[in-house]
Amino acid sequence: PHNLLHYTWTSRTLELWNNDYYELLALEDMYIYNAYPKKIGEPIIPIKAVGDAKGNKAKTKWRARVRKDNLKCGPAFWRHNYLGCFDCHAVNEGVKAHGMNEYDSSCCDVGDTGDQCVANPRDEDGDILDGKCEKLKFSKDPETALNAELGLVFDFKVDE
Repeated sequence: PHNLLHYTWTSRTLELWNNDYYELLALEDMYIYNAYPKKIGEPIIPIKAVGDAKGNKAKTKWRARVRKDNLKCGPAFWRHNYLGCFDCHAVNEGVKAHGMNEYDSSCCDVGDTGDQCVANPRDEDGDILDGKCEKLKFSKDPETALNAELGLVFDFKVDE
C-alpha cells in the first residue's frame, strides 16, 4: 500500500466499517478472537473469546510501533494490545498459541477451576500485575491506528 501500513484497522471484518473501530479507539475492554488454520489431519480449532484468567474481557491499550520500512524508520503507527490469557483452547489441541514465545502449556493447566489460564497476581484494586500467563499481546490480525486517529482520542501534550 502507498502508506506502508501492513495491517488493517479491525481484525476479521476487513471489508466492513463497524463499531469495532470505535471500541478499539475508545479502549473498551474486549475479548480477543484468534483463528488457527486447519492443517491436514489435525482437528479444527474453534474460534473462542479469550479474555483474562477469570473469563472477563481483556483490558486494552495502544502501543506506538515503527516498521523501519524506509530510511526514516517509518511508518509510525499504533497497535492495539490486549492484557489477557493465551489461547489455551488452542494449546489444549496441541497448537502453539499466538504470542507464546515457546510452547509452554503450564499457563493453561487450570484443572476444573473454570479459569481460562493461570492468573497473574492482582493488586488491591484487582488490576493485573506482571506475571507469566496474562500478557500484553496483539491479535493475530493486528488492529492498528494512525497518529491522526489517536490524536482525536488522546490528549497528547506538546511543547511549542
